[in-house]
Amino acid sequence: PHITSSIRNAQQLADQYNIKVIFPFLSKRMIQLSINTPITLKLKEGADRYIFRRSMEGIVPKKILRRYTKSNLSPFSMNEISRLNLIDLENKLASRCEGLFDFNYIRNKVFKEKTRYFVEIYQLYEFNKWLQKRNLFID
Repeated sequence: PHITSSIRNAQQLADQYNIKVIFPFLSKRMIQLSINTPITLKLKEGADRYIFRRSMEGIVPKKILRRYTKSNLSPFSMNEISRLNLIDLENKLASRCEGLFDFNYIRNKVFKEKTRYFVEIYQLYEFNKWLQKRNLFID
């Protein structure tokens, strides 16, 4: 519902100024491409959307290609995430989904570069909360 509302709001605002808005990442062909792209090409060398970023080299500025967030996350949120007990988070995830994550990579790369991987840490935290809420364990 949030995406639909955001699209509708953007479209209504654009219409007022006679601006054509397109959402290429919401096209059926792009969604099909994303679904059919192997995960090994989506997440590689620590970069998400790897193959899509590589395909845009020379077209999109490097600053945009290297961006890992869509917006400036508030310092308050970053502060809250930085207070997390990351060892506890790792242990909880490991107990619920052993073998799903490369915890050596998470511990030695993601957790050590908290500022760069803030979004990933947040996603791990939210995923853990989701698993806990549903009392799920993944083999």
